[in-house]
Parts: sequence; structure tokens; C-alpha cells
Amino acid sequence: MTTDHYRLARFIDASARQATLFLTALAALTCIAAVNAINLISEGSVEIRRAGRSSALELHAGLDLRPPAPR
Repeated sequence: MTTDHYRLARFIDASARQATLFLTALAALTCIAAVNAINLISEGSVEIRRAGRSSALELHAGLDLRPPAPR
């Protein structure tokens, strides 16, 4: 039985490309989520508080379901 090294190398190359693309997309989504969290905190719609007696931080979001005021 012979092994086609070229075919194996192409498979590994395609797998590496797919993993790189996935990690790049994951990094981009993480950056977007971080920017959104920073914007929410700076707007004041989310506040950061200590979680009870522990030193862990919690995010507390207020949700306003009222319709916007008519113009």
C-alpha cells in the first residue's frame, strides 16, 4: 500500500487553513463583543458590581421596554 504524500499534505494544508479561518472569525467576534460591552458600560445602561461576598464581578443591565416618545 502506498501513501500519496501530496494528497496528505493538501488535506493538512486545507485543515490548517480552515482552523485559521475559524480562529480569525472567533477573534473578530470577540473584539466586536468587547466593543459592544464597552459602549454599553459607557452609556450607563450596564453597571459593574461585586457579586455578593465574592470578588467576582457581575454585569447588571437595565432593560427599558417603554415605546419611544412621539415626536
